[in-house]
Amino acid sequence: MEDISISVKIANRPYKLIVNRNDEEAIRNASLLIEEKINEYKSYFYKDYQDLLAMAILQFATNSYNYGKQAGFINSELEDKLIKIDKLLDDNLLEDKN
Repeated sequence: MEDISISVKIANRPYKLIVNRNDEEAIRNASLLIEEKINEYKSYFYKDYQDLLAMAILQFATNSYNYGKQAGFINSELEDKLIKIDKLLDDNLLEDKN
């Protein structure tokens, strides 16, 4: 994997980063999402960049937490269904042998 140097702008500040080439697009898109969220909050009521960043981080962290819970539920549901399918297959294979 090759590391590259990139620069992203967050809250009107440039940040130089060394990232894996494969991660470049995701990092650039993430920085754009942060900027969009900051501008959204800026248009409502916040003016201080520390407040804007705090609100953006809170929203992203909340979304991440909720997606994690949802993924855990989906994985649990999927595991239950796979266990049932496995049991059905085992039962059918046993019937075929008899």
